[in-house]
Amino acid sequence: MARFLAATLLLLAAAADDPFEPLRTRARELMCWPSQVDATVAAAKAAAAALNRTCFWPDVDYNDPLDRADWRTFLHLGRTVTLIQAITAPGSPAFEDPALSTAAHCALDVWLAHGWVNQNW
Repeated sequence: MARFLAATLLLLAAAADDPFEPLRTRARELMCWPSQVDATVAAAKAAAAALNRTCFWPDVDYNDPLDRADWRTFLHLGRTVTLIQAITAPGSPAFEDPALSTAAHCALDVWLAHGWVNQNW
């Protein structure tokens, strides 16, 4: 875990005339802020609207038998990331949006409370 964190920090650190800048930019887009903010905000609003009052998405199979290659429960985490990106991306029209923020926290709380882990992780 420490190696992963160190590698992530190195990827995200900026340096002048760095040949790895394209890689850093791509890492930022994947892990932090998307390049297509408007599309991310639209996806986040759709995800928030579909989230039920118990913070689960009805179309996600939470009892998926942990298929290593196509684990459906992972959709929950992906949508949570989209919500977080929409409310934190610089220049986002949904920056710190209270409704999206509430949905993101609610969805993240469910993920952390259940501790779902794919056998392939």
